[in-house]
Amino acid sequence: MTLLLAFGVEIAPAMGIVAGLGLVLGGVAGVRAGKLLTFKRYKQIVAPAFLVHGLAYVAFSVMPGIWGSIAFITMSRAAIGLCSVMNRTMLLLHVPDSLRGRVFTTVDTMLNAVMMVSMGAAAVASTRYSPREIGVVAGFLSASTAVFWIWADARGLLVEPAKDWKEPDREFTEPVTPA
Repeated sequence: MTLLLAFGVEIAPAMGIVAGLGLVLGGVAGVRAGKLLTFKRYKQIVAPAFLVHGLAYVAFSVMPGIWGSIAFITMSRAAIGLCSVMNRTMLLLHVPDSLRGRVFTTVDTMLNAVMMVSMGAAAVASTRYSPREIGVVAGFLSASTAVFWIWADARGLLVEPAKDWKEPDREFTEPVTPA
């Protein structure tokens, strides 16, 4: 995202707004899809979403004009927003209540660690390569997630864990946990 904002300053000050709009659109799509989401359907959506995210980021990185850049960064962020909401939905459905805090904290910690390494690598690369070249590499690396996902699914490595979720027995009229 740092590369996006640095790159965005070069081509349009409003690029961060458009990227945020894409995340919102993807999040809304994820919420709508989540209502009908089965594990099988989830596995079918993730790979194309990562492919769209990565390839749209590549296209954004090489776009000569502002309107193409806006379209592709919105598409990239929407795909990542969709994945984010679907991943959280799957975690909420499958992780036992007693472990959710640990699992979500670990996921967020790993996400932040990978982003820091990625930003550090982009900073080092920026001493030698242009933002466009770095963006193309970042896009292809992001799209490669789809390849690994498809491979793991084809090998049967993506099996659904047992669900640890059920509808509440009653409607809650007071806080579930004390304040």
